[in-house]
Amino acid sequence: MNALANVARAASLLCLAWIGSLSAAEVCDPELLAVGDSGTAYRQREERCEGAHKLKVSSSSKLAVASFTRSFDLDPEMHRRLEVRWPRVEGLDTIRLRARSLGDIGRGVYYRMDSELPAGNGVMLWPSAVLAALQLERLDVGVLGWGRRELPSAGSTSIYLPLSVAPDGGAAASERDVLRLVVVPSERLEEIYLSVVDPEQPQAVIERHALAYGYYPARMPTVIEFPAPPRAGFYRLEIDASLYRDRDRLATEHLWFYSD
Repeated sequence: MNALANVARAASLLCLAWIGSLSAAEVCDPELLAVGDSGTAYRQREERCEGAHKLKVSSSSKLAVASFTRSFDLDPEMHRRLEVRWPRVEGLDTIRLRARSLGDIGRGVYYRMDSELPAGNGVMLWPSAVLAALQLERLDVGVLGWGRRELPSAGSTSIYLPLSVAPDGGAAASERDVLRLVVVPSERLEEIYLSVVDPEQPQAVIERHALAYGYYPARMPTVIEFPAPPRAGFYRLEIDASLYRDRDRLATEHLWFYSD
């Protein structure tokens, strides 16, 4: 009887391990072609996929959102492990975390990290060995976190959460009442317009206005900082950009985010 119980327990553990590995494998993006040796190539690493890759298909987005943070302190050479934190949101079951290089890191090669975790964890420990091996620094990398949730004004939609990144076990970077967004246009832009809307209020939190930076080159990150909304809740961020070669056309990126 004990032997049968042990066999059943072993089978159960094997089944759980298989389910866990299947779930982890689904985090890896099949559209990415891993390049480099096993130390730096994009592959499964514990609860995340991470490493260098090439794209099978170029992105069709004219205005890609690459990073959304409240604080960001990243120095892979100095810190062996980083701590990524996000606000806990009622009704959000899982969170997708993605880090990416903000441009080509050499000969058409890029960096990516993908993970999916229970949103209630509120934190992920992120080893920095791959970042250090690829010699990536804070200004080279963007980070995003999002999950799906029902909203009365939008139905089931992706909700972006401002991330805080700091050394594990070290002094965390002070969080500011400013949110930092990074967008990467696929072609040169003439101007970028930003607004923030609270669906429960008749007036915009931030009225639509031009950033007026003067120059928005293709495939280069543009940093946009704006004040965090005054109260916790869900907000719609609207980014519109006029194209340099056709100023009557707009590239748009509208997304929902949570501010705590």
